[in-house]
Amino acid sequence: MLKFYYLILIILSFSFAYEVGETISIYNQNKELDICYAAELDSDNDGIFSLAEYNGDLNGGQYNVTLIDMSATWCGPCFSLIPSFDDVASEWQDNENVKVIVALTDLNEPYSCSQWGNYGTSGTPMIVDDTGYPIFNMLNTESAFPSSAFIDHTMTVYYKE
Repeated sequence: MLKFYYLILIILSFSFAYEVGETISIYNQNKELDICYAAELDSDNDGIFSLAEYNGDLNGGQYNVTLIDMSATWCGPCFSLIPSFDDVASEWQDNENVKVIVALTDLNEPYSCSQWGNYGTSGTPMIVDDTGYPIFNMLNTESAFPSSAFIDHTMTVYYKE
């Protein structure tokens, strides 16, 4: 019976993800994650990332759109998509209102954050440590890696897959 309750809790934990058209709450926008790669892309140089940094209502009027790749270091398909995602980051790197990040989880299983980032090209986006899955749980797509989400300038989930 205890296993049944655990199963229900697990299912419920994945059922509260934001859907397309929903706006991410201020609480979730303020969740802080450590930047573990490409810290030079950190807008305020504190080594911490939060979605609130990209919300113009909270950051003094600098509205941004954000593309997030959610990957796990043990995920073969995630690893094989690094060059493609880096190409997307390169395409938009000159537009200061487009932010591209990787929310990487399960570090060192087998790749570290540095190994993951160094595999990429010059367009490698900022990588944040998603240990505990805060980004993935907020935006997950049927609990699958790799996943991606596009958040518009109002912090509304515009697309996810």
